[in-house]
Amino acid sequence: MVPNTQPKFKKNTNNILKLSQTYTVLSADAETARLYGIIKAALRKQGTPIPENDIWIAAQSKQYRLTLITRDKHFSHIADLDTESW
Repeated sequence: MVPNTQPKFKKNTNNILKLSQTYTVLSADAETARLYGIIKAALRKQGTPIPENDIWIAAQSKQYRLTLITRDKHFSHIADLDTESW
């Protein structure tokens, strides 16, 4: 028998809605995609691939000129990415 996941789904959806009303949600647009492509190509050329989702995160960080707070060392392979470890 499949467990009823509907209550959990509804709770999670409400939590996401609350978060999106509290914080600024950045859009991924054509500029984000362009930066993604540049970053991915540079990483491939260097032979230092990183997870796909992290490339998107880096692209938005660069696009919006944000400092990326992370302990993931692989972000250091991305040129001109402002990072800080907490």
